[in-house]
Amino acid sequence: MDKEIPVSARELAQRIWVLCKDFSKEFSESFMPEIKKSGFEINEENALDIRRGILVMNFWIISEALSAEKSLVDEVHNVWVDYSKNVMKSVTNDEAEIREFMLKDRNYLIERYEKYHNAMKKSDGDVTAALSMTILEHVFNKGNPDHRFVDAKLFIPVGIHIYSVLTRVSLYRKGFVIIENN
Repeated sequence: MDKEIPVSARELAQRIWVLCKDFSKEFSESFMPEIKKSGFEINEENALDIRRGILVMNFWIISEALSAEKSLVDEVHNVWVDYSKNVMKSVTNDEAEIREFMLKDRNYLIERYEKYHNAMKKSDGDVTAALSMTILEHVFNKGNPDHRFVDAKLFIPVGIHIYSVLTRVSLYRKGFVIIENN
């Protein structure tokens, strides 16, 4: 095995954030055409929400992959908060608006995490299928069930993506050792 690279928890969290964005872009580019073929409309108005939903999906998967390292997961979440705050600061300097956005963003993340955790708990054995269906409903249809999601061309690629991200993040993590900041 190659030597582990020493990094601070913050640096590793930032590297993982870049991975999350890369996974999201990769998934969006490969999967959006399939969603369109299934009859879901993707336009300028909902494309940003869909991409954000994909980013949250990957963020949740990464959090699951790293769940044994709570302090690292917390640091990854701090990177998310910083990213969200910077996005908002590029739009406004109004501190009240920024705080309101941050609260909504936090609630959105918590709500999605709860949905995905509940899908895992409620599954009757096939966790991946249940989770895939829940993700499809929330990312592409505002949380509403739709018979079109039962199509294997949709939920199987999501399941493969979940497994792929879990595996890739776990392998990536093994390449680093966290050093304490002095």
